[in-house]
Amino acid sequence: SKKIAMTKEDQQVLAEAEKSIKYNGSRYQMKIPWKCNNNNVPSTKELALNRLKSLTKRFNRDTDLKEKYTTVINEYLCKDYITEVTGQENEIEWLLPHFPVIRPDHETTKVRVVFDAAAKANGKSLNDFIHVGPKLQADLSMSF
Repeated sequence: SKKIAMTKEDQQVLAEAEKSIKYNGSRYQMKIPWKCNNNNVPSTKELALNRLKSLTKRFNRDTDLKEKYTTVINEYLCKDYITEVTGQENEIEWLLPHFPVIRPDHETTKVRVVFDAAAKANGKSLNDFIHVGPKLQADLSMSF
């Protein structure tokens, strides 16, 4: 097997991520690998609300999409993958806008929810504030 090349920064991000991993009985969790103090993160409330308004308009035109999307969101809520924003949160948060990707050709998952970490608020995206970390899989090559 090929050895994966990592920069010093990659090694540090991976070490910090590994230290933060916790198992809560049903799944593993880890801290977000922030590049800097996350107090510098801009508010994304307006961005998320605007995306939600657009999504709501789309749902009003396509009730089948709304039903399928709502099913996926409810599954995520039940599994604690996501939490509903109540407005009472005190911690610094990045509210992730989301949107559907529709794949009618797929048998099982025709509607998939995509959480958009590339969406920009004040010219910055969540991706700008977190470390990517190392590529953990070696490149695969196939020959026939």
